Amino acid sequence: QLNRVTSDLNSANEVISTQKRINSPSDDPIGLSQVLGLRLSIENLSQLEKNVDMGISWLGGSESALRSVSDQLIDAKLLVTQLANDSNSAGERSDAVEIVDGIIRQLVSLGNTQVNGNYIFSGIKTNTRAFTFDDDIDPTKVEYNGNEEAFAIKTSESGTLEVGRDGGALFAEETIVVD
Repeated sequence: QLNRVTSDLNSANEVISTQKRINSPSDDPIGLSQVLGLRLSIENLSQLEKNVDMGISWLGGSESALRSVSDQLIDAKLLVTQLANDSNSAGERSDAVEIVDGIIRQLVSLGNTQVNGNYIFSGIKTNTRAFTFDDDIDPTKVEYNGNEEAFAIKTSESGTLEVGRDGGALFAEETIVVD
């Protein structure tokens, strides 16, 4: 009985010194499996929190870029509306062409918006620049390099949330006729 009491005392001292009730698998196999399950749950929750934080950043970046796109399109529309009548000179129209070219370049830049080094409008091809602008050819061409599948993050055990976008569907038209 003295050996049992000594063993119990040693076990109690180990629990007090380590501040852990389970120090080896033989201490409590069922409790150990519960501890491992809880640790896994905590790691999953931690990863989900990181995913949600990343999603918030992506959605904020998207919102900001799309707001700027809207502003640029409004500016272009106002410019075109002002030039719709015959009272403008050739020089004013030539200046307007330069302004519209700058707006197009700005739109391409906004289409290539990055958050944490990832292109948010490239679908799931987040390492690929979404749009390339080629003005060496005639007519000038903007190409979409991403894919059609929206980038999503895991937000729960079984749920996902799309935070990236298919920039081709969002920004591009197959053909645009300029008259």
